[in-house]
Amino acid sequence: MCITSPDDFRHLKDLLVRSQMSWSDLTDCKDKILAFIRRFKTIEQVKLNPIVVPYNIWIKNEENGKFLDTTASRLAFHWLEHIGYVKLKYLDLAYFDMTISNREFPTQSQNSINLFGTSVGYGRRYQQTPSHEAAKLVFDYLKLHAEKLEENSLFPISEMRRSFKPYKLSFVKIMNAILDCMKCNLLTLNEQMRCELKARRYGET
Repeated sequence: MCITSPDDFRHLKDLLVRSQMSWSDLTDCKDKILAFIRRFKTIEQVKLNPIVVPYNIWIKNEENGKFLDTTASRLAFHWLEHIGYVKLKYLDLAYFDMTISNREFPTQSQNSINLFGTSVGYGRRYQQTPSHEAAKLVFDYLKLHAEKLEENSLFPISEMRRSFKPYKLSFVKIMNAILDCMKCNLLTLNEQMRCELKARRYGET
């Protein structure tokens, strides 16, 4: 006995349509991948040193606004690998999508010390020492490595962590510095982020 409802077949048909991957979808996805790679390296360089490509570089049915739904793009990546266009290696940290202002970093006046040193940021309490120096260090790095100021730029997270390692800036401190710079309108974080406050952090907010 098979128990069904009147909507079952309609839902299954919708699922089939959403899961379909046409040849034009695959070629469009491949073109988006190549365009993304050329922003950073040549295709010949990537053959020797792979680059991280985010799944949301290509979204099927973008007009639906499902930015966070990467199911179709994962399926496209799979079939592109299956037919030999790309070779998937491993998952890694991707990029920060930010717009960097061409403004100068504020001087270390008392106002800037208060601005950078008294806020609660990513995983931190009210700190006793100003975060002005960390914010300036991060902003100078972003300004130097931006593809173009006042426009969207991508910054590899792994390279940022590696660059700030000699300064003993952890990922948490880097995030705090980015949030501090956002507060001063020095940059804009363009990404959509899903955040959930855990129970152990309730006492800090």
